[in-house]
Amino acid sequence: MTRPQMEKWIAEHIRQLPEDAVQDVLDFVRTLGNGPQCAKRRPLGLLKGKGKCRLGEDFIMTDEEMLRS
Repeated sequence: MTRPQMEKWIAEHIRQLPEDAVQDVLDFVRTLGNGPQCAKRRPLGLLKGKGKCRLGEDFIMTDEEMLRS
């Protein structure tokens, strides 16, 4: 399959997804574009100031996936 064929196939299938699934796809594609260098320090929301979390450079997970785990 050529790249234009893959892009067309992906676009056709994304159109059939519900809105929340499209957001998941977008989040996933963004992680692919950033690769391992997307690891950074960030506050833990409600636990801000009560703990710290440092993600490794090879760790890739969306915030939503982390909250669900």
